[in-house]
Amino acid sequence: MSAAVLRGCFAALLLAGAVAPVAASPEVWVVNELSRDVSILASDTEVVNGTVSLADLPQPPYGIAFSAVPGHVGRYAFVTQGPFVRVIDTLSRTVVRTVDVSAFLGLPAVLKGCYAARPRDFLDTGGMPVLRTYLHVVAQVQPPTGPLEVRFIVLDQETLALAPPGTPPIVDDGVLLAATSGASIDAMDVTVLNAPFGSHFERAWYTFRETTPAPTIYAALVATAQQVGSPWNVVRTRSQPFTGGTPLPDAIALDVPYSRNLPLLPLGPLGRMLNLDTESHCDIGGVLRSSTVLGPGPGSFTVLAADRVADGVPGALRLVDIGTCTQQSFPVGIDPVDVVTESPIDWTKAFVANRTSDSVTVVRSDGTQATIALDMLPGACTRCPRSLMRNFVLPTACTVTDLLFHEASNGGDLLLSWTPVGCAAGVSFRISCVCEDPGDCPPGCVPEAAAGEATLPGVDGGAEVGPLCDGDWKPLGRTVLTSFTHSGGAGGRGACYDIDPEE
Repeated sequence: MSAAVLRGCFAALLLAGAVAPVAASPEVWVVNELSRDVSILASDTEVVNGTVSLADLPQPPYGIAFSAVPGHVGRYAFVTQGPFVRVIDTLSRTVVRTVDVSAFLGLPAVLKGCYAARPRDFLDTGGMPVLRTYLHVVAQVQPPTGPLEVRFIVLDQETLALAPPGTPPIVDDGVLLAATSGASIDAMDVTVLNAPFGSHFERAWYTFRETTPAPTIYAALVATAQQVGSPWNVVRTRSQPFTGGTPLPDAIALDVPYSRNLPLLPLGPLGRMLNLDTESHCDIGGVLRSSTVLGPGPGSFTVLAADRVADGVPGALRLVDIGTCTQQSFPVGIDPVDVVTESPIDWTKAFVANRTSDSVTVVRSDGTQATIALDMLPGACTRCPRSLMRNFVLPTACTVTDLLFHEASNGGDLLLSWTPVGCAAGVSFRISCVCEDPGDCPPGCVPEAAAGEATLPGVDGGAEVGPLCDGDWKPLGRTVLTSFTHSGGAGGRGACYDIDPEE
């Protein structure tokens, strides 16, 4: 195999684990803060088809994520509630565990947003791969002395859901922002990036705010190396100050594409969508508090942002072209607080949680809409939805592993093969590619505008360096087989490949 193909293999292996799951029972779970329960929506029929009560605890629930543990993908929901993580069996729709994270931390804590990282091969002390699946949580913690501080907490998903009760679930934790006397700070949310970057093998962006004395929205990037037991550290921090007295949203949630780098941070009353990698932005107005990014790559990204607009009036869902900053607006309910889409790749439906309206607005890509009422009781905010998340992988998921490359005997074609895991019979696979080296691109791939190495600002004058594979992705074809021949593919350099299973 030529050196050029080996470089392509390395880039493709970064993406091979980032494949879209096959839907089995599509649902959207909505965490309701005031009623202390979870409403379960059927994505296809767009009705409420179940409720899980969390009212046995007095604290309001906040964030939700679904397990990504191999063999248990989508089987468990993790819901943060006060100092606890509630573990819900998504088949029986019952709480099966309540894990007191504060007790393991040894400090009083209130857990807020959470995000389930996909499985990743870390390395043990002998250099052998060990699969780890983490849950990232942002929390407000009371240290032994001084005011509240905001912390990141990294938990092990398998321990939370499957280990014997009492097994310590905390992998690491650290301070994101130490409050000073008289300051008021709040934890908000967290999003895990989907690919390694340079020496940072797993990364997560945490959001939090300071309301007094100086209103500020913060985003901090926390990362660790591939070696198991490596510390988690804050490697970058971005802050956006506002003039004194500016009211800030109590929730800001950034998002990234399913298998690419593009962390977009909505900056609340500034009305700005900020790319945290490049510092480029789109000023679209309103009060932006949540976003979702989907699509296979640049040139085909879809960006949706929930806009609160103002108190007491209907909000909006903004469809934003991040290349031109043009937008299209769809009306939703009052106080939209979170948004998810039915698919991580193609926009068919978006679900917007409207806090004050006690509803979820369904916005379809054809422009039609529907409203799902969460409560028939009179009055506003009787349930008060706080967050929502899709679970389209219940009870199994179709993924791709062991992506291999072979140079064909004719010396010009490249043979790709892979192993499907958890896939139903008849599933087809979509093969896409992009070039890191625009000067030597195999047929059918689209070269990037720049070379495939990027340097981003690091901490203390350092830098993050790594391959991007983020040009315009070109579909090469579809197959129901577990192999594909890329005609002429062996002749190019630095090609990245992506294998996505489809129903």
